[in-house]
Amino acid sequence: MQLPPRMQGEIEVCNECGQSVRPGSGKFVNRIPDANTFAERVEMGKPYPAGEWMCAECEDEFYRHAIDEGECCPECQSLNFYDGKCPDCGHYSGILCPR
Repeated sequence: MQLPPRMQGEIEVCNECGQSVRPGSGKFVNRIPDANTFAERVEMGKPYPAGEWMCAECEDEFYRHAIDEGECCPECQSLNFYDGKCPDCGHYSGILCPR
């Protein structure tokens, strides 16, 4: 997906929703840096791979989806969660992961 023409060349956008996360956007303070390279973001299927950030709303949606799919600890949101066990906080749900 392409950025709107007014935002071409802009890297201070969320790589999920394409919204600006620049100072003054209202999303600057809670933006999360994405340490992946542009090529890695393309490979991951990010809709706006030029964006070097994720906005807080998209990060929340990412974790909601991960929790719903059993890929993330519902207590501490660790992605190390596997087979219902979290090595980070000790949570055990007793539900096996669908991997």
